[in-house]
Amino acid sequence: MKLVLCLLLTFLVLANAADKKIHKDFRKQLAGPPSEFGLHNIPSPIFQVQKEDSAFFQTSLALDSERGVGHLSSKLSLLVDSNVTFVIALMSKHQDKLSVSLAQPDGTPVDVEKYATKDYFPVGEERIPAVVYQINDPERGYWVLTLKTKEALSASHASSIANEDQPNVGVLLWNNNNVEIYTHLSTYFTHTDSTIGLVATTTPETEADVNYLGGSIGRQILSAVMDVTLPDGNTVAVPMMDDGMGMDLYAGDGVYVGTFSDAKEVGAYRAKAVLTGVHSSGTEFVRTTQHMINVAERSLGLTGKAEALICSKDKNRLKIHLEVSLTQSGISKGLRKNFRAYSEVWGVDSQGKEVAIAWVGGIVDIESFKKGYAIPLSLDLNWVANAKAQAPFTLRNVYVSDPVTQIPESELAEIKVELTKKFHVHYQKLALNPLEITKEMREGKPPAQLISKRASGKKGLILLHGYCSSDNPWQSTSDLWTNPYYFLNPNASITNEEFAQKVIKFAESQGLDSYALIGHSQGGMVSAHILNYYFTGMDNLDASKRLIQSVGTPYMGSNAAGTAANIGKSFGVACGSNFDLSTDGAVLWLSGITQATREQIYYYTTTYGSGGFFGDYCSLPMNAILEWPNDGTTELDNAILQGGHNMGNTKEWCHVTEMKYPAQFTDRKRNKEMNANAASN
Repeated sequence: MKLVLCLLLTFLVLANAADKKIHKDFRKQLAGPPSEFGLHNIPSPIFQVQKEDSAFFQTSLALDSERGVGHLSSKLSLLVDSNVTFVIALMSKHQDKLSVSLAQPDGTPVDVEKYATKDYFPVGEERIPAVVYQINDPERGYWVLTLKTKEALSASHASSIANEDQPNVGVLLWNNNNVEIYTHLSTYFTHTDSTIGLVATTTPETEADVNYLGGSIGRQILSAVMDVTLPDGNTVAVPMMDDGMGMDLYAGDGVYVGTFSDAKEVGAYRAKAVLTGVHSSGTEFVRTTQHMINVAERSLGLTGKAEALICSKDKNRLKIHLEVSLTQSGISKGLRKNFRAYSEVWGVDSQGKEVAIAWVGGIVDIESFKKGYAIPLSLDLNWVANAKAQAPFTLRNVYVSDPVTQIPESELAEIKVELTKKFHVHYQKLALNPLEITKEMREGKPPAQLISKRASGKKGLILLHGYCSSDNPWQSTSDLWTNPYYFLNPNASITNEEFAQKVIKFAESQGLDSYALIGHSQGGMVSAHILNYYFTGMDNLDASKRLIQSVGTPYMGSNAAGTAANIGKSFGVACGSNFDLSTDGAVLWLSGITQATREQIYYYTTTYGSGGFFGDYCSLPMNAILEWPNDGTTELDNAILQGGHNMGNTKEWCHVTEMKYPAQFTDRKRNKEMNANAASN
C-alpha cells in the first residue's frame, strides 16, 4: 500500500509539472569538432530503407445473415508464393469467439488446428491474442482464410463488433521465398504544405537486375499501391508509379513512387506500401511495408541572414542569431515554442583559405531580435583558436527542427555571418587555450545552482521503463538496487523530449541533486536525451563511471513500429503510435545525439537462442516482421549505438514478460552488474 501511494503521489507531481518548461539556463550549448560533422546532418530517407519479406492485411468481422442472427464472419484471400513453407499470424481481440478454416487454391480444406501455435503480438506491454499457423509444402496460389463466430452472439453484441470503427482482424503472411519489398519515405520535411510519400522496389533476381536502390529492374509488378491512413482513421489509396514523372526519377527502373499532397491535418499518419508482382517462374507474390509519418504545421523558415555578437554574460562566447521568418502557425504559437538548431561553423586561416572550426547546436527558444525573430546559437571562441581560424565566419548545413516531432522546419546550405566591428578588437584581447577541448567548450557553463550541489546532496539511481508500460519493470528485482527511484508514467506513448522533461521533473520532485539512469527500451533513448540536451543531476556525478545504462533499447528504431501502430489502433490499445521508435523517427532523433553523450552510454542487448523464423523466437508474430535475430521487439542490428559501449548480447532473454524466454529486465546477474557500476554508487 505504501508503494502504491508513493507511485500515485509521483504521478500527480508529474501531471502538475507537465506544462512547465525547463529553464533555458539548464539547456546545454552543444558543440564539437569538425570530425563529428557527419553525425549531425539531417539524414536522408534514402538511407533508411525498410525491408520486409511479409505482408500485413486488415479486415473486419461482418454480420453473417446466412448463418442467422448474432453470427459474424470474414473471408480473406492470401497469395502464397512459396512451395516450401508459409506462415499466417492471425490477430484479433475477438480471437476466442472465432473458428478458423483454411482452403487450398483448389478448394481442398486444411486441418489448421494441427498447425496452430498460440502466441500474442506485443504492443508495449499490451498483449494482442494471436495464433500462428505454419504450413509446409504448400501449393502456390490464393489460399482462402475464413473466420466465423463459433456460436451466435446476442444481436446487440454482434452488431457492436460489426460496427467497430477500426478493422478488428489483422493477418500477417510470411512466405519462405527470399523476396523482399524495400521502401523509404520520400522526405522528412513532412508539413501540411508538403508533398510526402513512399518509394518502393523489390529484391533483384540476378546481379544484373539492380536499380539505384539495390532493388529489381526487371521484375514484373502487377500492382503498386500506397494506402495512407489519416489521423481521423480514414484510408486513401494512392497509386505508385514507375513512369519517370514527379518524384520518380527514371521510368521503367522498377522503383515505384506514391505521393500524397493532401496531408492537411496535423497528426500521425500511417503509410502502407503494397506491391504485387510476378516471379520469373510466373508465380505471383505480394509484400507490404508499414511506415509512420508525423505531419505538422511549419512554424518558421531561415531567412539566410545571421548576425553574431559577443555574449554579455560570457566574453569567451559568440552568440549567433539565425534570423527566421514566422509562418501564421509560428505567429500563433508566439515565443512559447522551442526548437533544435544545428550548424557547422567555418572561418579562414591566415592565408584566407577556408577552415572548418566546429559545429554548434542544442535546444533553444526563439527570441525577438531587432524588428523580427531569431534562433540563437552559441560558439565558445576557443574553438576558433583551436582551429587556428579567424573571421569572416560562414555557417553551413544549417537547420532548425522540432525536438518533439523530430520534423525539420527549415534548412540552408550556407549563411554568411555578419560581425560587429568590436568583435575583432575583442577577440585579440582574449586569453584562449587552443590546445585542449574542454567539457565547457562542448556544453557551455552549467548553472551555478547545479554546481553548488556537486560536493554534497542527495544521490539516487533512477530506473526508467519503456513505451506503453503499466508499471516499472525494474521493481521485479527491487532488492538489487541501491537508492532506487522508480519513474512511472503509465500506459503512455510520448516522445523522447516529452519523456525526458517528465523524468527531470521527477528527479526534482524527489529532491535528487545527483543521479544515474538505467533505462529499459525507450527509457534508454530518454536517458541519452536528458544527458545530451540538459544540465541535470547527472552532471554532478563522476563521468568516469556509468551515467547511463540501458537494456533492449532500439537506438536505431524498430521495423515493427508501423505494423504495431496499425494493430494497436485497430485493437484499441490506448498507447498509440510513437514516431521516435520507428526507424525513421529514431534516425532523426539520433542525429542530435553527440559523440560525447554516446561515450557515456553502456548498453546491453538480448535475443532468442539461435536461427531465423523456424530456429527459435521470442514472439512468433513479431518474427514475421522483425529482422533476425531480435528480442521480440527490438532487432539486434537496430540496438547497436555507434559510439556507445556495447556490453554484449545475451541469448534466451526476451523484451518483456510472457514471451518464450524470461524478460530481459529480470536478469539478476545483469542487474547486479549495472547497479554495481552505476555512477550514483
